[in-house]
Amino acid sequence: MQEQRIRIGEGGRVIIPASYRKALGVQPGDELVIRLQNGELRLFQQTKALERLRAALKENKVALSVEDFLASRREDSGA
Repeated sequence: MQEQRIRIGEGGRVIIPASYRKALGVQPGDELVIRLQNGELRLFQQTKALERLRAALKENKVALSVEDFLASRREDSGA
């Protein structure tokens, strides 16, 4: 998918172009995860983040409880 320029709206709002929403399969009201990484904002579905985590854990043969995962996410977000 090609890059598109967008503007920051009132109150810091960003409108995700329809083609990107369609590609992600997101609808109004869906929740996304936002991450600041290497000076870039990344938006992704929480389900995708969990899929990546499960794949990484399976690859490394690491067992992690839901509670451990949530605590790890809180630490990452600074909460």
